Amino acid sequence: MPWYFTVTSDEFGAEDFGPYETKEEAAAGIERVSQQAFAMNDGIERDYTMPWEADYCMDCGRAVPSLIICPDGAEICQPCFDEGKH
Repeated sequence: MPWYFTVTSDEFGAEDFGPYETKEEAAAGIERVSQQAFAMNDGIERDYTMPWEADYCMDCGRAVPSLIICPDGAEICQPCFDEGKH
């Protein structure tokens, strides 16, 4: 399964980066992105997740760190669940 990481800020919301083939490559990606953000010196505070292995929503196909298992057996992401799907 591919690896991803997420960067979150108040200005830009959550943005997923990936896919990476290994956890180590994702960790190197975090370092690279955080250094680039620091160099911009834009005053935006960013939070970085640890690398996560992707699961895929059965409804929208989005790569996500975790899924919700519905009563009908469907495994969907939080946004699809919040929209009342399944």
